[in-house]
This record gives sequence, C-alpha cells and structure tokens, in this order.
Amino acid sequence: MPAALNTIQNAIDGRKVSPTSKRTQPIYNPATGEQSGILPLSGVEDLNAAVAIAKKAAVSWGAT
Repeated sequence: MPAALNTIQNAIDGRKVSPTSKRTQPIYNPATGEQSGILPLSGVEDLNAAVAIAKKAAVSWGAT
C-alpha cells in the first residue's frame, strides 16, 4: 500500500470541502489492486449544503 493515500473531497461553490460524515470507502487502482485513496462518503447534511448553494447559483446562471 502506498505511504500517502489521496483523500477525495467534494467540490462545492468552487472550493474543496471535506464531507461531515465519518464513513469512508477505499479507492483501488484497478490495474494493480492496490489501495490508492480514500473516499469520504457524503451524508444528508453535505447534500443539502450543496443543493442550497446550487439553488443560489441557478438564479444568476439562469440570467445568462
């Protein structure tokens, strides 16, 4: 296993945001079978935050 694993984050409002959930999923390299990263699993709070920001952005995007 690699010494340093990549941790994936959500991209919300142009920023990288770590999910609030403590649940994770390993990411494996399909060619080697080695774990190459960790994917924190988003929860309902994370989804609701992303949707709220998207709704705000939709107003200005709709005007273009």
